[in-house]
Amino acid sequence: LVTVPFMLLGIVKLIIHWRQHKENFNDFLLSWWLVTSLTVALLTKWPNINKINSLWFVLIILTGWGIWEFVKHSRVVFSGMIICLVILFTTFCGMYFTTYNKQNAVNFNAGLMDSINYAKQISTENENIYFSRDLHEPYIYCLIVDAKSPDEFLATRQFSDPKTVVSYGRYQFEQTIDVITDEQIYIMPLDEFVDKFQAELPTEAYRVFDNFVVVRA
Repeated sequence: LVTVPFMLLGIVKLIIHWRQHKENFNDFLLSWWLVTSLTVALLTKWPNINKINSLWFVLIILTGWGIWEFVKHSRVVFSGMIICLVILFTTFCGMYFTTYNKQNAVNFNAGLMDSINYAKQISTENENIYFSRDLHEPYIYCLIVDAKSPDEFLATRQFSDPKTVVSYGRYQFEQTIDVITDEQIYIMPLDEFVDKFQAELPTEAYRVFDNFVVVRA
């Protein structure tokens, strides 16, 4: 947020500079990049975060332009800006690689691949493995841990809608787990397990992997 005013200043300077020098290719390239990146990102029913990411590069350039316009007339202001940005960056790194990393680990499914691998080890090929509906696209991790041919995946996969895979092979996703059945294998988020099942299961019935739990009663 601190650099947003400089980004806006950079955009204003780009517009002014392009109006004054319409033959300037660099101004045309930056303007075209900004407009097309925003347009492509919004040309879907929902904004696409992967396409929006293409905006960051041009916005970083424009922010740098804005900062330069702000500091170029004073060495004192320039030095103060450098110090402020170094402090902000250091603070960001301290938060990002510690507190934020721990808070956000569940969103990146930390421990899920280890959970799937362990579930494979304690099961037979004929046993299904059930995944809680609270997991985000676990089938991707199953394909990494337990590689299948494209033909096998296409032959067995089932969808509940165009974006949600509910099963393929012995992997059953999007499950509402309210009861633990004997001799079944479940993978669920740690917080769901603690809320629903931990009090009633012996410790040998489950194993924790970071943010996930494998249960076999």
